[in-house]
Amino acid sequence: MIMDKSPSILKDFSLYKEVAFFPTIGQGTIHNLTHLPSQTSIEHGDEPNCRKHDILVASLLPSFENSSSSRCCNLYSFSTVQNSLVTSTKSFDFNYLPVADIVCINSFYDEFSRNYVVAMGLVKEEGSCYFNIYSGRSLSSLPEKFICLSELDHFPVQVVHTYFISPNTQKMQWACLLSTSGQLTSALDLNQNCPSWKPVQVYTRLLDAIPPQEKATEGISRRQGLKFYASETPLTSSGDESQSCRGAADPSAKSIFGLIDSTTTCNLFPELRNLPSRVVTYMDFFLLDDGEMKYRLSAFGTLDGWIGVGLVDMKKSELRAFYSASHDSIITKLKFFRQFNQNSNSPSDISLLVCSGLEPAAVYRCPFDGNGEGKLSIGSRIILPQSVDFDQVNCACVADLDFDGQPEIVIGTFGQQLLFYKWISQPGSDKEGSYLLVHQRRMVGAVHSLECGDDCDFLGDGTQSLAVLTTSGLHIFHCSHLLDFCLPLLDARLQSLPSSFKCP
Repeated sequence: MIMDKSPSILKDFSLYKEVAFFPTIGQGTIHNLTHLPSQTSIEHGDEPNCRKHDILVASLLPSFENSSSSRCCNLYSFSTVQNSLVTSTKSFDFNYLPVADIVCINSFYDEFSRNYVVAMGLVKEEGSCYFNIYSGRSLSSLPEKFICLSELDHFPVQVVHTYFISPNTQKMQWACLLSTSGQLTSALDLNQNCPSWKPVQVYTRLLDAIPPQEKATEGISRRQGLKFYASETPLTSSGDESQSCRGAADPSAKSIFGLIDSTTTCNLFPELRNLPSRVVTYMDFFLLDDGEMKYRLSAFGTLDGWIGVGLVDMKKSELRAFYSASHDSIITKLKFFRQFNQNSNSPSDISLLVCSGLEPAAVYRCPFDGNGEGKLSIGSRIILPQSVDFDQVNCACVADLDFDGQPEIVIGTFGQQLLFYKWISQPGSDKEGSYLLVHQRRMVGAVHSLECGDDCDFLGDGTQSLAVLTTSGLHIFHCSHLLDFCLPLLDARLQSLPSSFKCP
């Protein structure tokens, strides 16, 4: 079914207004902005794609703050009272949070356990590093519910989450993946030759990482190298993989989370076997489920510009494909997205956005249709014009901002610019064309991070917002003409439906 395409409202970004601004007490990084469903949406039982979300922002310690990190992690939420937007800011004072810089953070709501999860990497002034994970039923209790506290031997870079199928329960289980540098004294070295160092560490619920037959035959000894921290145990180090786990009573063992060893990591995440010994600066994961097949798409980018993408059959924990390519500068953003068929579960319908520091941003069409040499096809790469003209590209996001059913790409640069790109199809073929820079907007500071997408309804009106973290603070942009624009568009689309159409 072909619908009439409305002109993009991005050509007049005045329709998007800055509805809120929150100054931050410290500078942020490209990994310091995240979001999670609001407590009210969870309590109301809203469907995942209909939930309102809150924004969680971490920052580095300001020069005047040397006694606490409590004000360096804030939750921003919005509500409407008598047709007026009301904002709320809450400082998250996490337990066991040292006086340290929060250099990376990730948060999500796990549908299977119905728990909120927040993971963060921290660096103290003297150089010691930590990785903490908190999980709880409610946002209010989250800062007190630590489930993993680890002292790191390596500098944390980025933390993300994804899922694997537990060999123990055959159910979906979340895992936090932490990329680190090698030696703390040489975090920017391209070659990291520390024998115990791995580019990516995996933290998850330990009993879900072990096949049941191995637990039955080898017992607790199979867990050599699995580190954890629970309320019954002291802090552990992630640097020594020969350290064995301390036993725990059966009732508490099911809730023990920690670092899994290299062998178990590669069994659950076979794509990690293909990573070179380089500092991974960005990771992204995308899950596909068509009922019969479950795929995990993985993307990794490094400090020296190498990128790798993997396709994993989650049921078999088998790597089906892995392709790589090289860019000339640090990878600052990777993002899987669907450009055309938004309901497709085929890996061939997925595109990959790649941003690097000193090169134009690019989109790889169908990255898993690489050549026989294991390389990403250069012919599938589409350059985003002028994306390199405003200093380093720091961040990007993908969302349908003009309500035409196809996503746009937004890029944030160190040169204080937001760049908006739209796919322009060639006549006669929707899937042939190029990206066009349709709008740009100057910010008051360097743009560090962006959040927008299908789950970025921050105001609770059912439409997406754009969250922008700059050196000045957090900016929220929202379409201010919903009644004038969205309702006529919705009416036109309803009118275009065939008479035989029935709601599923």
